[in-house]
Amino acid sequence: MRLKRWVILFIFATPIYAAWEFSGSTAIENESFVTKADGKHDQSLTLIQKVEGAYKKNNFKLFYKIYAQGDLDDTQSHSEKVKRSFARVDELYTAWEFGQGSSTLLIGKKLRHWGALEAKNITDVFNPLDLRNSTHESDKLGVWNTQYSYFTENGELSVMVKHYEQDQKISATPYGYYFLPTDIAFEERLIVQDKRNYPTSYLSYTASTQWDNALDYALILQHGYDSQKFFTFKSFNPNVIQANSYLVNKFLSYNTMVAGATLIKAEFVYADVLKEPTVSDYWQAALGFEHEIEPFMTQDGKLGLIAEYYHYETLEAGKRTDLQLYEVFQNDLFLGLRFSFNDADDSSLLLGAIMDTEYDEAAYSAEYETRMQGGMKFQMKYQYIEPSEAYNTAYASLGRLQSLRFHLSYHF
Repeated sequence: MRLKRWVILFIFATPIYAAWEFSGSTAIENESFVTKADGKHDQSLTLIQKVEGAYKKNNFKLFYKIYAQGDLDDTQSHSEKVKRSFARVDELYTAWEFGQGSSTLLIGKKLRHWGALEAKNITDVFNPLDLRNSTHESDKLGVWNTQYSYFTENGELSVMVKHYEQDQKISATPYGYYFLPTDIAFEERLIVQDKRNYPTSYLSYTASTQWDNALDYALILQHGYDSQKFFTFKSFNPNVIQANSYLVNKFLSYNTMVAGATLIKAEFVYADVLKEPTVSDYWQAALGFEHEIEPFMTQDGKLGLIAEYYHYETLEAGKRTDLQLYEVFQNDLFLGLRFSFNDADDSSLLLGAIMDTEYDEAAYSAEYETRMQGGMKFQMKYQYIEPSEAYNTAYASLGRLQSLRFHLSYHF
C-alpha cells in the first residue's frame, strides 16, 4: 500500500519537473432510477476525476492514466453503502521505438479496444470490466502486459503477453445495477484453472487492403485465460458465489468495409476450451450495417441507420448453456438511429433498441451529448430494460430497470 502511494505521488508530481503533456477531466454524474428492483437506491450521485500524462523524448515514451470516483451513498451507514468509491491506475507503461518507427516495445499497464460494432464488441476481450459501475462495457480495467509490434507498409503485426489474471470487484446490494439476489454475496477473488500469473498470449495482425472499397481487418490468435467466466457457489457456503476462469485457444477477427454510403462491420470469435469439463467450445458472430444519409434536416446534419445481429452458440451438449453463462447477446438484433448535427459543439443523438429474438426481452436507450464553451461537455442517457419473464437471463437477474443519467464534465 505504501509503495502504491509513492507511485501515485510520483505520477502527479512528475509534470512539475519535466516536459509532460498533461490532460484530464472532472465530472459529476447523477442517475435516477425510475423503475428498479426492490431495495435499490432511487438515485446515485458520483464525482469522477480522470488524469493522464505523457512524457516523450526521442524514441521513448512514458504514459499514465488515473481514474477516481466517489459515490455520495458511500458516506451513509454501512447497510446503505454501494462500494463505488475508489481510485485505480488504468494505464502506466513505457514504450520504445526502434528502426525509425518500424517497431515498438511496450511494457506496463494498458487499455485496449478491439471491435467494430456499435451495441457490443464481442472481440473486445483483452481488458476485464469494472463491475462497480453500470452495464456499459467501456469501463474497463487496465492489465499488466508486454507488447512488441512491427509495422508493415499497410499493417501491424503484434505479439502481446498478459502477465496476470486479476479479480473483478462489484458494487454493493443497494446500487441499481447490482445483478445478484440480495441474499447472495459475491466473493471477489477469482478462481483460476492454473496459476494466477499464467501468461495469456496474443498474436495479432491488423491491416487495410488497397481495394477501391478498402477493408480494415484484424486477425487475433489467443492462448490463455478466456474473457468469459462461469460462476459457482463457494464450498460449504451456498450463499456466496465466485467467478471461475479457464484456459482456451481462441481466434478473433473484427472488420470494417466502406461501400458507398454504407459501413459494413463484422466480428467473429471461436473458442476451443481446454481442460474445463463444464464449459463447451463456442463461437460468436456479429454482422452490422450503418448507412449514412446526408444532408439530413440541416445542411450539415447526418443520419446513420444502424442494424446489427449477434449470435452465440455452444458446441457441446450437456455443458453450461448461454443462460448459465449469463451471455446477453446470444440471439439479438440491434436497431439504431444516429443523428450527427455536425455543429461547432459536435452534438449527436443516438437512439437504439436491442431485441432478444429467443428469450423475449429488450433494452431501449437514447443518448445525447454536446460540447459546451470553456471545455465543458454534457451527456444525457435514458434506458429501459424489459427482462424475460420465462427465462433466467442476465437481464432477468437485474430486473426491470428504467433510468435517466446526466453527466457534466470539464476537460482540461
